[in-house]
Amino acid sequence: MSQETPTPEAQLLSPTTQASAFPPPANAHSLRMADFDYPLPDLMIANHPARPRRSARLLVYRGGDVTDAVVNELPEFLPEGTLFF
Repeated sequence: MSQETPTPEAQLLSPTTQASAFPPPANAHSLRMADFDYPLPDLMIANHPARPRRSARLLVYRGGDVTDAVVNELPEFLPEGTLFF
């Protein structure tokens, strides 16, 4: 049998691709829980789902850039052909 070339979707889901796409930070061994402790005003904590749901806020990190978006824009950030369940 000949081996088929994996689809882009299969490559995105493979453990090898995931590991290379999201390498650990250089100082990963020195991270502590306290590094993630920061002040967050109560007004910034969602107590109820967004209405309409597609307007929920989304923070996107790609290639070192951070973008503030809404869930309705999610397809713009996914590679073409991505299956989303």
